[in-house]
Amino acid sequence: MARRNITPIRLHNTKARAQHALVDQAVLISGPEGWYPLALAVIDAREAYIDMYVANGTLEADTEPTTEQVPEISILGKTLQEWLDAQEDRVVYALAAAEEFPAHLMAYVSAKSLRWWLNVAFGLMPSQKHVVDEAERRRVEAARGVTATGVRQAETV
Repeated sequence: MARRNITPIRLHNTKARAQHALVDQAVLISGPEGWYPLALAVIDAREAYIDMYVANGTLEADTEPTTEQVPEISILGKTLQEWLDAQEDRVVYALAAAEEFPAHLMAYVSAKSLRWWLNVAFGLMPSQKHVVDEAERRRVEAARGVTATGVRQAETV
């Protein structure tokens, strides 16, 4: 049986842990000025963990991993979600606007949904697209005069 060279695996493991340490440092900065360092650190750590699992042979390259395949993604996501939850709603709306959430839909989405939409740890997930789709649905219903309960508003004369 051929022995695997563990040096690349250790290298990727060390890089992933170092990137995760940067996330732990960036999470200490609150407010809008903390967003970019934290988001970039989470993205870099996520990619480093994926590279580590690819080097280890437990994940195929060029695939979008699940949290079961790369459990550290869940840890990164929870860390980022806790940071987002600690931010004021106005900060979350400002961050979403800066990250190009459709401006015409901003009034139709909650800060809670935007916090989920902003969580970059999980990559682009269908549930994050659902936030945009749901806001669009609400905008269309509002244009038609449908209330949040699904009842059409009476026309005012």
